[in-house]
Amino acid sequence: ESVVLRYALKMAGLVAIYAPVTWRSQEIRQVLEKAHARHLVAPPLFHRLDFQAMAAELRREFPELTSVFVPGPAWDRLTQSPADNASWLL
Repeated sequence: ESVVLRYALKMAGLVAIYAPVTWRSQEIRQVLEKAHARHLVAPPLFHRLDFQAMAAELRREFPELTSVFVPGPAWDRLTQSPADNASWLL
C-alpha cells in the first residue's frame, strides 16, 4: 500500500512527509503545524487505533487541511488484488 501511495503522490507532484503509524495526534499535530500541510492521508484503523477519528479531529483544528483521505474498501481491493490488476502502475 505504501508503495502505491508514494508513487501516486510523486506522480501528482506532491511533497510527502511520512509519519509512523505509531504516532498519535500530538505528534501529527506538530508535523501539520510545521509543514503547513494541506492534505492528510491516514489509514482507517491500525491495531484498534481509529485514525479516521483522529484525522477528523485534526481537520477541525487545522482549517488549512483542505482534504483528508482515509482509504476504504475500494483501496483494500486494489492493494490486495492479484498482480494483473496492478498493470495501471506501469
